[in-house]
Amino acid sequence: MSEPATLEQEELCTLWEFPDWMQDEVLAAVVEERPDNAPEYGERGMVAPGNRWKNGRTIEVGFVNDHPDIHNAVVHDALKRFFSVWTQFANLKLKFTGVGGGGQIRISIKGPGMHALQGASALTKRTGPTVSLGRVRAGVDPATYDLGVRHEAGHAVIGFGHEHQHPHRTVKLDRAKTIAHYKRVAGWSAEMTERQVLNTRPPSNVVLHSYDIQSVLHYTIPAEIRSDGGSAIVHGRTLSAKNKEAAAFYYPR
Repeated sequence: MSEPATLEQEELCTLWEFPDWMQDEVLAAVVEERPDNAPEYGERGMVAPGNRWKNGRTIEVGFVNDHPDIHNAVVHDALKRFFSVWTQFANLKLKFTGVGGGGQIRISIKGPGMHALQGASALTKRTGPTVSLGRVRAGVDPATYDLGVRHEAGHAVIGFGHEHQHPHRTVKLDRAKTIAHYKRVAGWSAEMTERQVLNTRPPSNVVLHSYDIQSVLHYTIPAEIRSDGGSAIVHGRTLSAKNKEAAAFYYPR
């Protein structure tokens, strides 16, 4: 069993989002990449599109030359290892193109913060970084940022969203306490906390895996903001069993 994460090890990730006026372009890009990403329409309205890459694809991954530490060999090795852990289970390949090499995924460590675009939606952003790993630095033990990098890779490589926003989330959160908590630890407004924590994702055309409280894509949740009397959610620092199963399911070999 992996050593559990802590709030200190888990700098809060926020997903980068495209503005409303770009949504048609994003939709066109993800459907061209993989036709079954297309949204579906039914009696309850539109079911959101997917962000999956074409199964079996080789994704080029480059490093943006915007911080001197990106040239560090230990940093390079750690980022490659932590990103590639997902492809042990998903039928995808990563081709690392080096500093300034470009690619569909482009990693910056300049910061600030930990952010990513989800999966194939990154095709819409043709320049600049698609992943921000502001916690990564040379001279720092990679074990201090391994969770964060695996988390962002889950967004970028697999196209997963945040697990705590799963449509079938069973954990109940106290709205007022949750807003106060994230204002204290992250400086977030109530609107930001609603968007990043409290709201669940709309249904998607992607067949849902079951809610996974141990997923590396789940925020650590302190017990005091839960309204259901549950204990703190502190997941492991490596992929959960369901993370592995879901990656293999969405990208079968």
